[in-house]
Amino acid sequence: MFGIVAVVATYYIQIAPVRGITSFYSISPDAFPWAVFVIGLPIGALVTNVLIIDDIRDHEFDAVKGWRTGAVRYGVEWSRAQFTALMVFAYLAPLCFWLAPGYDAWVLLPLLTVPWAFTAVHAIRTLEQPTDFLPMTPKMAQLSLIYSLLLATGIAVSNG
Repeated sequence: MFGIVAVVATYYIQIAPVRGITSFYSISPDAFPWAVFVIGLPIGALVTNVLIIDDIRDHEFDAVKGWRTGAVRYGVEWSRAQFTALMVFAYLAPLCFWLAPGYDAWVLLPLLTVPWAFTAVHAIRTLEQPTDFLPMTPKMAQLSLIYSLLLATGIAVSNG
């Protein structure tokens, strides 16, 4: 939702005037290249990590409220592993894009944020107190934004 839908909707908003599309329902599915969907995946992974941080931080309170978040249902360690897996996926994606036809090394720009990602993973895997997680939510949101901007820049320059 947070990656694919946002990227596809942004693509649609930009391409509709160029192609003279007056209604979403008049656009054919082939008007959306596969890359528009795939590029949203790592962005969605990073944005999902923002939510996972909050689930880890609030897991005790959520359990009392009866909410069934991942951290409540499967445990905090499972959520930490999920966070790590999504981060690894997001940082492997530019390498996959680079290997795909039509892209060059510019799509590797998001890898400039790897040190920030390592710091986030280390923090999520070691922090224990709920208050310690408070600064992590905006930091992860910033990382998601910077990664997305670098990926968009890399794709734009790569496709010249």
